[in-house]
Amino acid sequence: MARLERHGGTRWLVLSENAYALAVGLLAGLHGGHRVALPANFQSGHLADIAAGVDGVITHEVAVSGIGAALPILGAESDSDGPELRPLDGERSVVVLHTSGTTGDPLAIEKPLRCLEAEVATLETVFGRMAHGPVLASVPPYHIYGLLFRVLWPLSAGRPFAAGLIRFPEDLEAAVARVPTPTLVSSPAFLKRALPVLDLRRLRPRLGAVFCSGGPFASSVAAAYNAVLAAPVVEVYGSTETGGIGYRSVRDAAAPEPWRPMPGVALSVDRESGILAVRSPFLPDDTPFGMADRASIAADGRFTLGGRADRIVKMEERRVSLAEVEQHLAACHGIAACRVLPLNDPAAGRQSLAAVIVPSDDGWTRLGTEGKQAVKQSLRSKLTHYLDANALPRKWRFVRQMPETALGKTTDAVLAALFAPDQGRNVEPTVVGREAGGDRTALRLRAPRNLIYFDGHFDVAPILPGVVQVGWALRFAREAFALSGAFQRLESLKFFRVIMADQEFTLELSFNEEKNSIGFQYGAGDIKYSSGRIVLGSAS
Repeated sequence: MARLERHGGTRWLVLSENAYALAVGLLAGLHGGHRVALPANFQSGHLADIAAGVDGVITHEVAVSGIGAALPILGAESDSDGPELRPLDGERSVVVLHTSGTTGDPLAIEKPLRCLEAEVATLETVFGRMAHGPVLASVPPYHIYGLLFRVLWPLSAGRPFAAGLIRFPEDLEAAVARVPTPTLVSSPAFLKRALPVLDLRRLRPRLGAVFCSGGPFASSVAAAYNAVLAAPVVEVYGSTETGGIGYRSVRDAAAPEPWRPMPGVALSVDRESGILAVRSPFLPDDTPFGMADRASIAADGRFTLGGRADRIVKMEERRVSLAEVEQHLAACHGIAACRVLPLNDPAAGRQSLAAVIVPSDDGWTRLGTEGKQAVKQSLRSKLTHYLDANALPRKWRFVRQMPETALGKTTDAVLAALFAPDQGRNVEPTVVGREAGGDRTALRLRAPRNLIYFDGHFDVAPILPGVVQVGWALRFAREAFALSGAFQRLESLKFFRVIMADQEFTLELSFNEEKNSIGFQYGAGDIKYSSGRIVLGSAS
């Protein structure tokens, strides 16, 4: 606060993934009478977009440039004679949050402190009894959800909280072993990825309350956690603009529980559009806020959500439902997941649709044997039975998993990034040749330099990661042999030499039907790069 006062300026951007450092910067700015902003993410383009609205940046571990002055949050200097803390005015003290929304355009959301204080008080009233342990989190502290649940609420309630992020399931297991009955503030993306890794029965007596927000949470995943954990996962629905709207805990995936409104939140649904409107003490005024979600409200006040209402676009003056296009794509063989979005096409001078596809195992096999162009033409041909030509995707990306934001949302912004220059690069090796016979096959491969796996691995000398070698072995084995069962474990895995970018090599595969295992070896002549054995589970 003293450093801010000496520097001058009235508008500061606080950048930190460290919850403690962010709290220090945020409160220093507010007590100094400054307008404090938090980012939507740390991407340089986003920071450049919001730079005009601040005089400088208060940062901890994030390197920034081009945003005025940069002051460290946790500096080495001592300010024993610093200014006295000033009482905060709940109306004049403002935190500016940013969200990219579904389109990617940065939106500044002003939050008077009284709105945040009202929500913190509500969280303690509704969840205080169950969330009594130290707070761990897998979500960043600069979004509304992370700011409230892992910074402001713990500070207000006098509970300790972890400064760093839980990034991997192993981090959670290690932290729970050290911290008594902690509260976990998490996201749908993290909980989905962690489900097959975590030993829930072992966590049951050690883990306290679990909160989940930031995006759609699959009812099947929620029910799987709630069938084992002592305290059910509490799913929170809301937005940056409105704060929390409702909450629920799903125990039956086939019949998910409806949402219960937060105390003081009043809901209504437009008769014609079915769109939900919210009045809340967490909003700056009493004006109803229109959501982008359809909903229905039961007589007891609980509500169910009916999907997004903003997924209708006009293509050549015709209305196209993105959800309908996705529904027909998802019905095609070989597709595990798909998303469709509108993109501006400067070359054509118009808007066109783009499709992001996560192929199934069969889909990847087909891509490898027939090629992307043939697969795209086949999918477009199938869509013509249901859709007008203007509703057919013109651009395609095939990915291993849908890209997500830090909170696990797959927004149009992160999808559109796949179609930017130098994106959507190859994830497969170049097949130079192959020899097959019986239970053995050999492929001559090349690792092209534009493989996405070379990013950061490493900049000076691009090396093919070992996990990619294992993945390719399984991928080509499924093409060559009649395999059944999912991946179970690795045996005798050894790496002898590195495989560099643009290098050609041989992948030798053998199938042991009795043990349902695949032996693999990467090499070139007398040189051996790696070898191992992949064991598959039973088909059932």
